[in-house]
Amino acid sequence: MLSHRNILSNVLNSKKTFPFEDNVNGKALSFLPLNHIFERMVSYIYITSGISIYYAESLDTIADNLKEVKTNIILHCTTAAGKSV
Repeated sequence: MLSHRNILSNVLNSKKTFPFEDNVNGKALSFLPLNHIFERMVSYIYITSGISIYYAESLDTIADNLKEVKTNIILHCTTAAGKSV
């Protein structure tokens, strides 16, 4: 299990290397469960970057949700990509 300190360390160090900057106009579409550690970490990065987070209704509606929200950021882990594509 990861401690709060581990997660904070991951967020602060990952924020330096993720391919986007602070952006209060940014919109991210999220579709992983919030208890997934990658989703949790990325959500914290979005929040500290001022990016709004929108949640997909389901894996089946991701394409529609992308059109509706007009996101400019979407991150996923490779396991989820294999299941959703």
